[in-house]
Amino acid sequence: LDLKDPKTGKTPVRAVYPVAMHASDHLRDKAPDLQIGFAPGYRSSWETSLGGAPLGEYLVPNPKAWCADHAASDYQETPGMLAINSKLARNNPNLIDVAPSIFHWLGLSPTGSGNLLSK
Repeated sequence: LDLKDPKTGKTPVRAVYPVAMHASDHLRDKAPDLQIGFAPGYRSSWETSLGGAPLGEYLVPNPKAWCADHAASDYQETPGMLAINSKLARNNPNLIDVAPSIFHWLGLSPTGSGNLLSK
């Protein structure tokens, strides 16, 4: 946590989490002991995410927005996500369709443009 970026003086690691406190019992033996929560603007390298150990600088700039890459940020700063294991009823869904679809799935009657999930 005391690590500083030599180029900016910023702290790239926001937190370090013991995985055992957060992982399900059946995943603990497969997970690392610790998980790094990177501060905004930092991440592990793409090579590291794939199991490599790149040579060179130990800090990698991360100027891009979060893009479903779990190596890029602290979970407390990661936007939420919605995973659906149902077939979509339409090929061209819009963001506006998500809330009505969730209401439909829950058996509620929302107002909106329609349901994305097929029965």
